Amino acid sequence: MVGWEQERDWRRGSVQSADGGGSSTATAIANQFIARLRVKNDAARLEAAHELFSYVNGELKDNPNSFVEEFLYRFDVKAEQSIIHDMISSNDSGERKAGIFMIVCLIEAYINLGDMSKRVPRFSNYLLKKSLTSTDQSVMELAARAIAYVVITSKTYAAEVVEKSLNQACEWLEEAEPNESRRLAAVLLSRELARCTPTFFFQRATRFFDHVFKVIKDAKPNVREEAVGALRAALVVTSQRETKQQTKTHWYKHCYDEATHCFRHESASPNAPNLQRDDRWHSGLLIINELLRIANADGERMRLEAEELIIDRMRHRKRLATARKTLAPSVISQSGAEDVIDWLTMPTNAMNIESRTGRRLVEQEYANMCKMAMEAQKSRSPSVQHVLLELLPRLAAFDESTLFVEQYLDQSVEYVLGFLNKEREKGRAFLALGLLSLIAKNGIKRYVPRIVQVVRTGLPPPPPTAVKKKAAPPADQSVFICLTLIVRALKHEIEPQIKELLRPMFAGELSVGLTVALREMSKNIPSLRGDIQDGLLEQLSMLLMHKPMPSKLAPPLPPELPSGPVLVPDVNTTVLALETLGQFQFQRHSLQMFIKYIAYGYLNSEMTQVRLAAVQCCCYLLVPFLMLFNRTKDKSQKITLLVMIQEVIGKLLAVAVTDSSKNVRLRVFECLSEPKNPFLSHLAQSEMLELIFMGLHDEEYDIREAAVCLLGQLGEINPAYVMPILRRVVIQILSELNNSGIGRIEEKSARLLAQVACNSPQFMKPYMHMVLKTLIPKLRKDIRHVDATVSVLNAIGELAQVGGPELVEVLDKLVPILIHFLQDTSSLARREAALRTLGQVCQNTGFVVDPYRQYPDLLEVLLRFLKTEHSATMRRETIRVLGILGALDPYTHKVFMGTVQSAATSNTLAVSLPTARDNNDMRQDIIQWFNYERCTLEEFYPAIAIANLMHMIQDPSLVELQMDVVKAVMTIFSKLGSKCVQYVEQVVPRFLTVIRDCRKEGDLKQFFFLQLGTLASIVRQHIKPYLREIFELIGLSWTEDAKIRITIITLLEQVAIALGYEFKPYVPQLCPYMLRVLQHDKSKDKMVTAHVLRTLQAICSSLEEHLHLIIPPIVKIFDDKDATPLIVRQSAINTLYVFATEMSIAVYAPRILHAWLRAMGEEETRPMLVKLLYVLMQQMARKFLVFRPSVDAVLARHRVLDPADRRYEELLHAIEQNTPLNTGADDKKRGSSAASYPIPESSDRKQRCNFELLRKTWLVTQVGSKEDWTQWLVNLRVQLLKHSPYSALKACGSLAEIYEPLARDLFNAAFMSVWTELSEEMQNNLTDSLYEALKTSDHSEIIQTILNLAEFMDHSEKGPLPVQYDKLSECALQTRAYAKALRYKELQIHKAGGPAPADCEALITLTNKLNLQEEAAGVVEYAGRKKITISVSRCEKEKQCRLKTFQMQGRWYEKLHQWEKALDMYEMQQQ
Repeated sequence: MVGWEQERDWRRGSVQSADGGGSSTATAIANQFIARLRVKNDAARLEAAHELFSYVNGELKDNPNSFVEEFLYRFDVKAEQSIIHDMISSNDSGERKAGIFMIVCLIEAYINLGDMSKRVPRFSNYLLKKSLTSTDQSVMELAARAIAYVVITSKTYAAEVVEKSLNQACEWLEEAEPNESRRLAAVLLSRELARCTPTFFFQRATRFFDHVFKVIKDAKPNVREEAVGALRAALVVTSQRETKQQTKTHWYKHCYDEATHCFRHESASPNAPNLQRDDRWHSGLLIINELLRIANADGERMRLEAEELIIDRMRHRKRLATARKTLAPSVISQSGAEDVIDWLTMPTNAMNIESRTGRRLVEQEYANMCKMAMEAQKSRSPSVQHVLLELLPRLAAFDESTLFVEQYLDQSVEYVLGFLNKEREKGRAFLALGLLSLIAKNGIKRYVPRIVQVVRTGLPPPPPTAVKKKAAPPADQSVFICLTLIVRALKHEIEPQIKELLRPMFAGELSVGLTVALREMSKNIPSLRGDIQDGLLEQLSMLLMHKPMPSKLAPPLPPELPSGPVLVPDVNTTVLALETLGQFQFQRHSLQMFIKYIAYGYLNSEMTQVRLAAVQCCCYLLVPFLMLFNRTKDKSQKITLLVMIQEVIGKLLAVAVTDSSKNVRLRVFECLSEPKNPFLSHLAQSEMLELIFMGLHDEEYDIREAAVCLLGQLGEINPAYVMPILRRVVIQILSELNNSGIGRIEEKSARLLAQVACNSPQFMKPYMHMVLKTLIPKLRKDIRHVDATVSVLNAIGELAQVGGPELVEVLDKLVPILIHFLQDTSSLARREAALRTLGQVCQNTGFVVDPYRQYPDLLEVLLRFLKTEHSATMRRETIRVLGILGALDPYTHKVFMGTVQSAATSNTLAVSLPTARDNNDMRQDIIQWFNYERCTLEEFYPAIAIANLMHMIQDPSLVELQMDVVKAVMTIFSKLGSKCVQYVEQVVPRFLTVIRDCRKEGDLKQFFFLQLGTLASIVRQHIKPYLREIFELIGLSWTEDAKIRITIITLLEQVAIALGYEFKPYVPQLCPYMLRVLQHDKSKDKMVTAHVLRTLQAICSSLEEHLHLIIPPIVKIFDDKDATPLIVRQSAINTLYVFATEMSIAVYAPRILHAWLRAMGEEETRPMLVKLLYVLMQQMARKFLVFRPSVDAVLARHRVLDPADRRYEELLHAIEQNTPLNTGADDKKRGSSAASYPIPESSDRKQRCNFELLRKTWLVTQVGSKEDWTQWLVNLRVQLLKHSPYSALKACGSLAEIYEPLARDLFNAAFMSVWTELSEEMQNNLTDSLYEALKTSDHSEIIQTILNLAEFMDHSEKGPLPVQYDKLSECALQTRAYAKALRYKELQIHKAGGPAPADCEALITLTNKLNLQEEAAGVVEYAGRKKITISVSRCEKEKQCRLKTFQMQGRWYEKLHQWEKALDMYEMQQQ
């Protein structure tokens, strides 16, 4: 098995930071890509370009905009500050290629940032003016294709780029003076534009045909050949636009005239001055070759099939056809390329199309063309000879009247045979000879002996003895291709000659050409099939089993199985042997000796290529045994076959789960998922399904997708076993879509959902409503997540075919979004997907014609596509959608568009009702609560303190004090303990508002989040009603600042711990933040990741339903030793270990163990990894045995286990004996929850007061001036707060020193808290000071403060204030506090037992001051009844007061309906 540490470098595609540390900043990553693209090695540069494209279109998109901009601007900021410009302008061809790769990789990302107007013209200018004018042809070809890609991706600027490029190409073509580089650039650019923008090119076709022939007749052969390539692309464009009614023959006639002019005997021509004869003939033959190509599509198809035979299959293997459906093919992927870099560099062929006009022209001039070809055979120019070897088979293929066979075949064959001895021309000559044989057939028979003789000379001589001592030299592959085509043409007629060739053919090495020829012989000459199979099996047996095939007469013996991986001396030959054994139709009994040998010997090879070939070979070899198993009735034979089949399939699935190479694992699933799958009934067994289920949690997405596709097929065979797993898969996919918050995860999840719908449609029907509810909100309009949106659109399209009726309910939401995407020009891929999805939805819901009525612009949008879209696939899809939607009457469409007025009118009336706002001050509620004696003093102190603090925190002018306010509140809450919950409703909403309104993104907001977390840990489950607002606040505050992120993560940890199991419903809202950090942490040394891992460990009991989201990035962290610090990786391993001890993670074991095998190469992490292994073994039980060989090999290689440590052997023994194991998840631990812990009891104990300091503070002996009294009052307020025995008030002491109004508002509560703790002597001392202040101070604020204090103490159970009421009344009157004066006067009268005349006079005066005339009259009435004489010899003012009193009494009696008394009062008033 290949080393896991070495495999790590091969499989990792992630980009590491340039400085080699954990800080992978955008600039560092960009610098690394730039350095790698500048290397001199072409292969390394190409690999770097692939990785850059993958990074830009994958991981980069999930980073914040600031990171993306920093990365992109490193490549190109301004025209004068551009790495791209420097590379494009370089004299080095390698750097120019690197600049082109940068443009095609980054242009779409720049466009997505909104830089389309700047970047597209700039980059197109770079390519046109710099790269296309290079002297290196490879750079020019790359630049031409890059311009085509810019056109494809530049959306609204495509027309401008095409116009500019075509004009430039035409200008270069029209230049009078020949310039090789410009001519070459013009034809290369014209060729690519004709292929990618045929509509635009067709408009300039006449201009192109007028000037291209000057280039075709250039003096340089390479320029002529590239020019004829542009002519080929132009002829394809014109042929596609031919109709029966309209044909333009002049272009084809022009081509033929130019060709014939080259064969005239003039020495010069207007388009080819001073051109030699061979050069003119070369030009003419090239043009004739293209006319023949465009005139005969069937002949061209035959030639292409023959040319494909010479492709080396080891380098260009076709992808297996599997059940996985390729979704949404783009312009690039339709060409067979995996990405744009492949598309730029891979060779392309023109579309095979036939022109009716061109065919008629060739029919008319066929004889002349043959004559020109025969005349050109006189030339000795290699260029002419190359064209003739290609032209002669095309002439023969077009021959409808047998003219060529009758007159020119002999000459042509002789001409071709003459090149078979020339080493440089041998390959083309053999291909031409084979094609002539395939076309002429009977006409070639007389040349068969000569051809066979030539072929024999190309084969190695037969060995002198039966046993081959040394391998013969390899034969030329073109020999076998020629032989293949001759056998295909003549079949059994050439049997004798082929039989003679078999021995020399087998004498040489195994080669691709040999296998192709043998397969063709076996197919077309059945009588030789046995000899062919015997010879090939003998060769394969020596190559694969290193021993000769046993004699057919020998008794059958069971094949010997290798004890370990077979040694592979030659990888390429072994791979070819395995492919040949699998694909050749050998007899079943011959294969039986190979199949187990390959399964046990080659599936475990150290070479990845060998394992890939062995997987495919085993699957092919199983097919005949599977067919026999289904057909046979013999039970013993059936059992034997079943054992062998299940043994081999089990080995294959073990490889699919445990192999270190993702390509090998993927190849197994692909081979087992082929169409018309013969493996399904055997794969549906429980043992096999367990292994397939492991593939669902592979670390590679492609393998998970392949496993889902395979399970979708198996669901109908074993639904009881498969459907529950598929249901869990769907639920996890929906969870990833809802909760990941990462574009790439959403994209892959949507693709996976589409595959489930495609492969198991019946299963998906019950989940349609839930799935659509999840998918439609993911149709986002921002360009950043366009890939995810495209995948979601494709998934909806697949679901429409599954359950069309269920879509009807969401059409009103879905169709407007699709139409918006159709009109959005920012993304071609999204437009394509939206158009395709619209057709699928309308087709499967019956929603036809009505869309035109509900969405009048739809028809115009679709018709505009037919006129303006460059993509042929888009135009074809548009026509299909128009056909689905149906026809519409033009007048009806005008009604829908509103151009025909409708009489329908509607009137609307909007009514707006005022809303009342409650602006009550919370402090007044607290005081009223106290005044009505509904709370004790101990309840009142924290309530009034918190109320005042909340009033401060809401005051915009006190923003600078918010930190101190929050500190005070947190101190109060921490001391109150369980008693604080009654204040949560008052504090938390205002706290959240403060954080939301905080404009400072630094330390202040970080402090607020920390305090919010502390608050959550204090109040615990009472924070639950505010979690939605907290998560909204986190979303608004989440930035790239590592400190803020760490603070927020700490907050989330505290909230989660506070709620315990009650936090489970909120985990989905937590996941996006955790995943962003785990996957894209750019902080120094990944310190944010370390905090996230610690948080996950703390709240793991709530994460069980979301492990499928969390475990993959954790595994990636501990597997990434290059970019992640050791301490963080150790924390990741420990996190997995904590998970395993809390819950079962066995289903994720395949992903974990793959990374575990690679990480064991690092000594520092081995102890923790071994502990993790033991827990996984306990949870996996017998499922671990499939990983045992790999684990044993790694443990032995690194000598990890101490001989005294028998734990591993004990666990293995228990697993093998099927002994029940402890799963590693302790139920007692799982039962623990932070929510079960009660909120801590109050710790608000009374604290000792410094009475001596307070006594010094309240003394008034040294107070004299007004300023002294003011300072005395301020000091008294603050010191009472700071030395209060109650922590709620004491917490406000330091803040009161800064903000004096707080001390004023809390003075009464602070005084009372101290007063109750004073001794009687101290109380008397304090009372004397207050009395002295009232007596000697004329400062109104001091008097009012003491009066308010007295009133407050009157309402307290510890009151009243021991100051004489007459003094309080006098002071109240002095400060015009008439209500207080009246109150204390009444208390004085009550204490005295009754009023004196002076008291009554004072009462009357105070009531009149308060405008309480009725109360004054009552005093008078009382005085009259008690016969109290009130002096009237006062001033006139008193008389007026008395008159008013009589008047008030009269009115009062009126209100009482005592009319007589009222009359008496009025009479007394008159007297």
